[in-house]
Amino acid sequence: MYYNRIYIDNFLINAVRCDYCMNELLLNNQLLPIVLDAGFSEKLPDGIQPVESADYHIMLYVTGGKLAITEDGINYNLKNGDVIFLRQNSGRTISVSGKSGIHLYYFFFYMEQERETIHELSKVYTVPKMLSEISGSILDIKIRDYAGYFQNPGELSVININTAFYDILAECIKMNREYHPFQNNLTDEIISYLKEYVNQPLNTRDMEKRFYLTYKYMGTAFKKSTGSTILEYHTGLRMKQARRLLTTTFYSIDEISRQLGYSDALYFSRVFKKHYKKSPQIYRKDYKKSQTQSQ
Repeated sequence: MYYNRIYIDNFLINAVRCDYCMNELLLNNQLLPIVLDAGFSEKLPDGIQPVESADYHIMLYVTGGKLAITEDGINYNLKNGDVIFLRQNSGRTISVSGKSGIHLYYFFFYMEQERETIHELSKVYTVPKMLSEISGSILDIKIRDYAGYFQNPGELSVININTAFYDILAECIKMNREYHPFQNNLTDEIISYLKEYVNQPLNTRDMEKRFYLTYKYMGTAFKKSTGSTILEYHTGLRMKQARRLLTTTFYSIDEISRQLGYSDALYFSRVFKKHYKKSPQIYRKDYKKSQTQSQ
């Protein structure tokens, strides 16, 4: 199973603001990454922990053991077959868990991320934050082969080395698209999330951890697609649920507000009235009256 919770799409760079991004990397179709070091190791390689002023990103592919990584407050647990990308200068801690040690392939590379340096007609693709259980896949083979000839390049030129790594990044994107086409639509994923948590207040921090994107970035993309903010859409879902409970159950207003995650029934009533132009009590009364008249 390949897994990640990150939105992947291609779009013109003028639709992208890198300061919206959280921990993901952007792959420009007109610029090659520059690989600084790559290889296989049975320990955490030097340079993997944060280095002041380091301008390189890191790709790790675990082939044995387990890694626990915290990057900018988000926890990642990796096992055999997992891939992760770490951004330059991110605040992170990395430790080996378990007693079996660690076996991994590592890649240190530079890849331009600043909007100002990317041509306006370039297309930009988001590299998945994580992929899991890729053992035996085409990507697995490409990673192993690449690490080998990077250490023994022979007649390979620098441009060939960087082009081959670009191919690995493109394979990561392709693999994620192939096995998770439903995740290619960020708006649909957000809507599914909001429906899942319709009975709770919106938690923007949890959303960021779920999607590996900043709330600001998600909000901009969501409003562009739906015309509503994430909070407005979530509130609308909660109010529809409130309307259903008002018209199909005998729960009190207090009980309904609690079921929908509102700690204050008066505040819930104000939100409902703003949405439907009637208080919950009047809405229920009018509904019952209309039902009686129609019989």
